[in-house]
Amino acid sequence: MINLSILLKDGVPRGNIERESDSLTTRENAIFSIKRLRAQHVRSVILVTTWYHARRALKTFEHYAPEIKFYSRPSYYAFDRDDWSKPGNFKRMRLEFLKLPGYWLRYGVNPF
Repeated sequence: MINLSILLKDGVPRGNIERESDSLTTRENAIFSIKRLRAQHVRSVILVTTWYHARRALKTFEHYAPEIKFYSRPSYYAFDRDDWSKPGNFKRMRLEFLKLPGYWLRYGVNPF
């Protein structure tokens, strides 16, 4: 989850930051977030997530809300090459490459 203090320190107004925290999957995050975005008549969104998850997140949001323009801003915070060896990080990166075709087959989210 993105560190709110980093965004605020970098000048993003607090009122422009929204986090959806009820979802357990990228698909749920897209569905729950898009409902809120449509209610607010939002036309463009910047998605911030880890660099290795950015592609699937962007494609998932585009799939479920083609009328909204989504931009991806991958976060490289705390993911220096030395961090790859920390427990769980490399596994999450490897699993992401399996989830891309999984989302395509299961939900029709084309990763290309």
